[in-house]
Amino acid sequence: MDCEKLGFLSIDREDYQEAINIFKRALVKKKTSKLLLGLGIANYKLEDYETARWAFCKALEFEPDNKDAINYIYIIDSQKKQIPFSQKKSIFRANKDYLEIQDGKWKKIFIKGINIGLGLPGYFPGEYPIKKGTYLKWFEQITKLGANAIRIYTIHPPSFYEALYQFNNELGRKLYRFQGIWAELPKDNDFYNADYITDVKVNIKYAVDVVFGNAYLSEKPGSPYGRYEYDVSAYTVAFIFGREWEPYEVIAFNSKYNEKEFKGKSLSINNGTAFEVWLTEMLDYLITYESERYNSQRPVTFMNWPTLDPIYHLSEASFVEEIELRRRLGEEISLSDFKFSGIFDDDAVSIDENKIIINPSFQGGLFASYHVYPYYPDFLRNEPDYENPVFPEAIRYFNYLKDLNSHYKDIPLLISELWLSTRRGITRFH
Repeated sequence: MDCEKLGFLSIDREDYQEAINIFKRALVKKKTSKLLLGLGIANYKLEDYETARWAFCKALEFEPDNKDAINYIYIIDSQKKQIPFSQKKSIFRANKDYLEIQDGKWKKIFIKGINIGLGLPGYFPGEYPIKKGTYLKWFEQITKLGANAIRIYTIHPPSFYEALYQFNNELGRKLYRFQGIWAELPKDNDFYNADYITDVKVNIKYAVDVVFGNAYLSEKPGSPYGRYEYDVSAYTVAFIFGREWEPYEVIAFNSKYNEKEFKGKSLSINNGTAFEVWLTEMLDYLITYESERYNSQRPVTFMNWPTLDPIYHLSEASFVEEIELRRRLGEEISLSDFKFSGIFDDDAVSIDENKIIINPSFQGGLFASYHVYPYYPDFLRNEPDYENPVFPEAIRYFNYLKDLNSHYKDIPLLISELWLSTRRGITRFH
């Protein structure tokens, strides 16, 4: 079967994303009005009207009298953009053990979530290939699984927010969300670098603005762009700042700066490490921007993981211990070899959310957000306190979570990522 027939068959089966893939591959070899028409229809069905209109116009260059293309362009041009009513209420908070929502009174939310990335098979994440219709399809499938929340790691294209608004309002569903704010690692491990701080704060402001449907991001390679007009603040539970920070970066930064405290408008910290102070500053900036710009507050946190947890793990070797062991085994090795091999010291430095003080003016609250996997770091498999002869892997994981939760007894703990690698080999070395 040729690509043209295969593409239209995918449209007939409502597999529009696959139809786009088929038509795009075929158009690389040869451009025809029929292939461009199919590409336009598939994008139209996924409600990416801008791309669809472009494809229909290109089809008319090859076949000026193509009635299907003309009709679709007329339909697209006749549609009016709906601009929703903006909601600015503060209805979420972090309180002791749970995240809560105000619905007449404060009610606990038990989060059952799914993470949504930016990629699709055959695309790089920076291509932003996911269309509105695909998001809507995913939201439907996610709710059928029994999940009540989604988490994104960074800003998605405007179609994501439009789809979520439509799903929760027009379709009457309820899908909560967590907005991630991505932050790359800085040059020379300097989180106080002026240019880096500027970039981080711009990303924070963009993330808040898109939640309230009040942003226009100009086109830039590898970044989302367009007009964000849909206010999804009413079901945005919290902001999660940052990424999985690398221990060697944190250690290097802590050794470079002596900051121990910070007093902000919403958050403060005493006797923290330099990196804990920096994280507190960034969260305070986030809270202040949302409060002053939109008269709204919601829970905030930064990303953390077992590598940087505040718990001591007896079975986790330090850099020095691992080097000495490998030397005793006859291996010629130095500290610099670890840096380039990707082996990090997984119990040498900590980030502790408990050190952060919440000022009375901030009602949203703080929680802990962790990525926890059953197989990494090594202490999740080796720690004596987590062992159990029956179902050892599951029990170890569960016991670690209990240990972690007992440390954060005054704020909620959210396991915001859990995954298992399906690749061959050892992921951490590859």
